[in-house]
Amino acid sequence: MYPTIFSGATLSVTCNPLCAVGDTFAIDLTMSNFDLTGRRPYAYPGLNVFVGTLSLATHPVAVTSSTGIAIARFSITGDLLGCTDTACASPLFSLLVNTHGYAEIAYNLSGGEMSISSVSYALPEPSSIALFGTGLLFILGKLKLRLMNGNGYGRQC
Repeated sequence: MYPTIFSGATLSVTCNPLCAVGDTFAIDLTMSNFDLTGRRPYAYPGLNVFVGTLSLATHPVAVTSSTGIAIARFSITGDLLGCTDTACASPLFSLLVNTHGYAEIAYNLSGGEMSISSVSYALPEPSSIALFGTGLLFILGKLKLRLMNGNGYGRQC
């Protein structure tokens, strides 16, 4: 909703048992120093940065080739403060982050060393999740009616 970039990051890769094709790996990415790059929220026009740290951790992913793109389930957790500057003497609001999704991880394996060239992820908006859930309920309701009519529980002609 409000695009940001981060300037501080630490990435660690864990391979089990080794970094080789057929093994698994997981990543931990710690991000900090978030600057807003898009429009400011109407309620907080002075918002420029988010101060705090977010941690992205993935579930283990199988290494299928020496180079490629893996899809991994991840979680992002952390606490952020919405501030007008990086000193954050007067926070505008606080934000507790605890969300899950899928990340696309581009990797390269060479001589037992795993290198990660990019990690990208997209989180659905809450309204998209609500719309999906409503549609799913509708489909399940129709399916239940169809099953009831087919088993003699519905209308009789």
